[in-house]
Amino acid sequence: MEVYVYGLAGGFLTRIVREYYHNILSGRLESNAKIEAKKELIFKILSDGDFGGMLEDSLKFAREMMDNLASSLMDAGYSIGRLDFVLLDRGLVGSGSGVFKTVFEVGMEIDKLLGLPYYPGSSLKGAARAACEDLTSDEHDEPSDSSSDSKEDDGCDKLFGSKDMAAPLVYTSAYPIGCIEDLGPCTVYLPDVITPHYYRDGKVVEAEHEAQPNPVVHLSISPGTVFSTIVGVYKHRLESVDREARRILEELSKYDSSLKEQLDASPADAVMRAGLLLLEAALMTGIGARTGKGYNTAKPLNDDRRKRLSVEVVRLSFQWPSRG
Repeated sequence: MEVYVYGLAGGFLTRIVREYYHNILSGRLESNAKIEAKKELIFKILSDGDFGGMLEDSLKFAREMMDNLASSLMDAGYSIGRLDFVLLDRGLVGSGSGVFKTVFEVGMEIDKLLGLPYYPGSSLKGAARAACEDLTSDEHDEPSDSSSDSKEDDGCDKLFGSKDMAAPLVYTSAYPIGCIEDLGPCTVYLPDVITPHYYRDGKVVEAEHEAQPNPVVHLSISPGTVFSTIVGVYKHRLESVDREARRILEELSKYDSSLKEQLDASPADAVMRAGLLLLEAALMTGIGARTGKGYNTAKPLNDDRRKRLSVEVVRLSFQWPSRG
């Protein structure tokens, strides 16, 4: 008898993955049947009605979790800003790890309890830092009369930390809290495929005459899925970063004049706003895997779409194309 914690989706995913490996280890699956077994696993995830209900419960739980996390950060002395963003195309995060890596060869970061994909806070912070470095790269390229190469003079280090200093900015992991259905059906997960020619059975194909198409089915995150993250600023670490945050806001205001009013914000709000805007910039160009193909691109959720945020998960009915 299977027991699901609070009816959330993580237990369902654990069970069907366990069944897949049980069939392999017991010898029930021949090597040529593994592809069909993977397709059947994807079919269950996308069509099972019980799992759809569990995903809906998980989305509601995730929204409450983010609300509670925001309250906890404020109680701990952080100034916070919240960013809800919607995927404009498919998403894929943690492709080199996660519970599905050993099943599909392409993994995904999935919360083991909620059964939901998520973007780790460290990935979001790294993407925001990269946007900061891109924004300030022109300054770094200019010749300097100073022979000092101290990173203490690097504004991005002051905002995002280094081995010598703690960062005032923190980014929580981003969890899905619903969907915008005009960008696609609210399924959370979608079937996907890549077709490498020089990689087969976990090994690199080195001989050109041995290269051949090798379809790899896997899961990705459906467009229209809305994620929520929180950017926090620890108030006791603002002394050295307020000026850097305002400099970044000033740079960003060159592209959006409405941001000039942020230059008069309090130190905590200026740093928090800089952290949010840098993450927004990173999301527009894409973070994580396959950004060159449009994956993981997102934009902030506007008020109009926020009114249409849904947690009603759609189940799909489909058949895989037969071979031959």
